[in-house]
Amino acid sequence: MKLKYFFILCVLTLFLFVGKGFAYFEDKMYCQITKDNIVISLKAGQWYTCKRYIRSIEIFMKQTYRDILTVQQYLDKKQDMWFWLPVKEKKVSLLNTLQATRQNILAHMQSFEKNLFVKSKTYFLDSIVEYKRKLNSTLKSLSKLKDSKSVSYTLLIENQLSTIERIASSQTFDEMNIHIQRYVYLKKQIEWK
Repeated sequence: MKLKYFFILCVLTLFLFVGKGFAYFEDKMYCQITKDNIVISLKAGQWYTCKRYIRSIEIFMKQTYRDILTVQQYLDKKQDMWFWLPVKEKKVSLLNTLQATRQNILAHMQSFEKNLFVKSKTYFLDSIVEYKRKLNSTLKSLSKLKDSKSVSYTLLIENQLSTIERIASSQTFDEMNIHIQRYVYLKKQIEWK
């Protein structure tokens, strides 16, 4: 039982500190880039952040673009066309390769975040199946009572079940984070009753 609460605390921590959407989450992703593969992890290890790779590529792209503009000036003046034309073609090819690499890294990052989100949500929802079942059972038994305490307790349980459904239908870490905060609050309220 303690292990279950520890796990829920870990998942909540993940959502509260890491789950700020892709703009914040990208600072926590680390890339290992080879010629044929991009591996993304949350472990720092010996890897650099994906954001650092992207920034380096963007700087190199800007310099390459400036080089292309400079070469184009020579071509416009018809100076040494035999030399500058192949240089321009190589620079344009390099720029295209850099852009493709940048887009590929971004696509892998977004895919990683989406997969992490789906797995985290599924794991969280699987971990509270028993709790949800108990809430439904309690709700059925309370429906027979009509006093004011049972009505307020019933409302809390209905809100909690609704919050769990919102967590299940969440599409982003930010959205799910809001609902998980509500879930934790309502869980404490239900335990105090």
